[in-house]
Amino acid sequence: PFADPSLLPFAFGPRGVYALDVRQPGVPPVAYAFQPPPFFHRIKVVGDQAYSTAGAHGLHVFSLADRTKPAEIGVLKTEGLARGLLVVDDELWIGDVLGWLLITRPVEGGLPERIEVADRGGHAWDVAVVGKYVYLANSQVGFGVLKRTSAGFEMLGETFSGGYT
Repeated sequence: PFADPSLLPFAFGPRGVYALDVRQPGVPPVAYAFQPPPFFHRIKVVGDQAYSTAGAHGLHVFSLADRTKPAEIGVLKTEGLARGLLVVDDELWIGDVLGWLLITRPVEGGLPERIEVADRGGHAWDVAVVGKYVYLANSQVGFGVLKRTSAGFEMLGETFSGGYT
């Protein structure tokens, strides 16, 4: 499986990352813990690897093969300030506040391979995907909406959230 649903990773800022094993849901034990790079924003676990966006520090990749001693595999340099991180099928989608969306494919034991980069010209603090539609949280205008086509990405528009409710 691409992601293990029985492990829930939580980021605790300077205290590190901990994953709870929810197969024992009452008081689940910690399956593993590690200290990610400074300035990390999102973390996702795929198989025996963890991925963490870290702003200008790119995408950090960790091996969780030995849950007692997670080890950093390396860093994938990104175009700007990596923030959002999403697992979609067999891909990792990385949103950036300088206006791009990077799609990669995980490689067991190594850095992800780049599949596609979409320069969409706006902040992408976070990313969500529903079918062929991509929604980017944009601190300037609310949400940007893209459609993934065989030719790349088509910008459908932006919508402002109208403020807090």
